[in-house]
Amino acid sequence: QPGESQTISFILDKRNLASFDTSTTTWIAEPGMYAVKIGASSTDYILSASFNLENELLVKKETKALAPTELINELKPVEKLNK
Repeated sequence: QPGESQTISFILDKRNLASFDTSTTTWIAEPGMYAVKIGASSTDYILSASFNLENELLVKKETKALAPTELINELKPVEKLNK
């Protein structure tokens, strides 16, 4: 109902931060600053916090079962150009 509020809580663990590294077949959480934003979207938020992960965290080592037999062209981030 309008005007009501509710308290929620959640646990953010290393699995939530992990990405897959194909060269080592591991899920890792990379070091750096992380931002947590609560709201309708990443640009429309009402609460935010940040934290620094100082060291890389190994989350899970996978096996190479069903590994691709051919090279896969992976998407890579493009550096922003100075205008």
